[in-house]
Amino acid sequence: MKKTPQKKPAPVVQDNSWPLSEIDHYLLAQLEAEGLQPAPEKRLTNNIVFRKLKIALNLKDEDILEIMALAHLSISKHELSAFFRKPDHKPGRINLGSLELNH
Repeated sequence: MKKTPQKKPAPVVQDNSWPLSEIDHYLLAQLEAEGLQPAPEKRLTNNIVFRKLKIALNLKDEDILEIMALAHLSISKHELSAFFRKPDHKPGRINLGSLELNH
C-alpha cells in the first residue's frame, strides 16, 4: 500500500522578500545554506516554475518523463529540454549544404 504524500511546511528562510511562491522557499533555503543569493526575477513564467520544481525536487529528465507518462502526456526528451532553456537562448544552426537545421 502506497502512502499518501503529506504536505510539509516550507522551510524558514532569512530573506522573506524574495520568495514569490512556496517553491521559492525550498530553493532559497538551499541557496542560503550554500551562502548564495538568488538573482531577482522580473516575471514568473510557467517554464520558470517548471524549472524550479525540477531543482527543488531534484528531478532528472527521466523522472519528469515518467511523471508526464502517468498523466498520459507524451513528450520527447528533446521537447522537455526546451522547457529548461533560458529565455534568451538562441538556437544554433547547422548548415548541411542546402539543408539548414536549428538546434
